[in-house]
Amino acid sequence: MEITGKHEGDLLLSNDVVIRGMVCGNLIVPNGIKAEVPGMVTKRITVEPGGILILRGMASGGVTNNGGYIEIYGMVNGGLIENSGTTKVDPIAHIN
Repeated sequence: MEITGKHEGDLLLSNDVVIRGMVCGNLIVPNGIKAEVPGMVTKRITVEPGGILILRGMASGGVTNNGGYIEIYGMVNGGLIENSGTTKVDPIAHIN
């Protein structure tokens, strides 16, 4: 699945997705789901145990890892919370 336009509201994924557009809300990545985000999420991205996030774009409300796998190459405003799981932050990434 691919999101190229604007999605209004929170989004709980049920399929793998590439978000090239914008999610105007929170994004939740549950177990068994992979989200690639070269686009933008205006609120928090939360990765649950077993979820996968590849962030090349921007998360305006921060990122929380609750037990998944995260790679960050883009920009995170609102901080990074690492409760558990694996989080890799590339040297080119910006975390505020």
